Amino acid sequence: MTMKALLRLARRYDTCLLSIRQAAVIDTLAHQRSRNWRHAELAEHLCITKGVLTRSCQRLAAVDLIKRIKIKGDGRLCEWALTDAGRAMHRECFVETAEIAA
Repeated sequence: MTMKALLRLARRYDTCLLSIRQAAVIDTLAHQRSRNWRHAELAEHLCITKGVLTRSCQRLAAVDLIKRIKIKGDGRLCEWALTDAGRAMHRECFVETAEIAA
């Protein structure tokens, strides 16, 4: 997704205070539906620190757009995945952005 599309996504969902970084998290998770992302991998992919990602993901989880999945055997590690609400939000924004770009 382009920066313009990410800005549009953030503006559309400003009621939950969606930042550009949070929009990028949602977009990344939406395009990798075949697997969940480990926290460290997602931070590296987005070129942000794990601490910054933690804050972004906590905010997204608080409004039920993503969910934290604990990794069995190690309570320190987690994976992130979109919720149904997060997928619906991404799909709605993506279709709207594609229609505007056409």
